[in-house]
Amino acid sequence: GSALLQRVRLHRHVIIDWKIRLSYLMRADRLKAANCDFALSAEDFFNEKVAMIVPAGSPYLPVINKELDRMHKAGLIRRWLDAYLPKKDRCWKASTMTQEVNNHTVNLSDMQGSFFVLFLGFFTASTVLVLEFLYNRRKRRSDLVVIKPYVE
Repeated sequence: GSALLQRVRLHRHVIIDWKIRLSYLMRADRLKAANCDFALSAEDFFNEKVAMIVPAGSPYLPVINKELDRMHKAGLIRRWLDAYLPKKDRCWKASTMTQEVNNHTVNLSDMQGSFFVLFLGFFTASTVLVLEFLYNRRKRRSDLVVIKPYVE
């Protein structure tokens, strides 16, 4: 483990592994070296899902599903994970600061360009509509003035 971490520390490699395992590796390295050399990626590219299996046709499956749902809604699973996983420390804050930069809330000043394009589209469409109306009205008036011969 430490040789692999040393390769990552020297900016030559990355480790792709389960997030729990990476959290433990980072925690162990921080306790050993007393500095924060690593950060977890901001994006998860694979959701970790934990499940259990029971025999096919088991009468316990609906009961287990119902109780797991109740525990999840009550927050017990989140509490157990918080108690089981490594605690948030100063390295956790350093690695999540980059995530907070990426999580920017969109406000009105960010949307000014979109509103400008929308206004430009409405203005162009309105101009084209008015020009078409004027063109058709002029064409109808000129058709009334021109005398057409009757040919049989």
